[in-house]
Amino acid sequence: MLLEVEAASGQGRRCPCHARVIRVLCVVLVSGGCTTNLSGTWNTVEVEPPGGPFPLHRVTFDEHGRYTASSMRDGEKHTSVGTYRQGLSFLEITQQGRLPRNYHFKRLSDGTIRLTFEEGKATATLQREKAP
Repeated sequence: MLLEVEAASGQGRRCPCHARVIRVLCVVLVSGGCTTNLSGTWNTVEVEPPGGPFPLHRVTFDEHGRYTASSMRDGEKHTSVGTYRQGLSFLEITQQGRLPRNYHFKRLSDGTIRLTFEEGKATATLQREKAP
């Protein structure tokens, strides 16, 4: 597939490089882009299996790849901070001073996200908190 490009002289020429760029852009636009924007605060609304071990209860992701999360363990609130990296189907969260935790990531049609914690085999549904 070649794209006809009009030269300044008025003559048409074929440019395969532009056609490739346009095809790639079309695929990205049709597929909804590369990743879901996670910026904002998300709350866990469901965990499977019920009561399963899921380390994030409320998490805030910023646009610079940093996060702050809170959870309850043994009746006490715990807070962690660190960095995150996101791909089409994964989310890697690295708490300061610890090894990364990997999650399988999926955006659902209702706007929630599903994260499966690979180590604990628990899946959680998180919903974005509405801005005040």
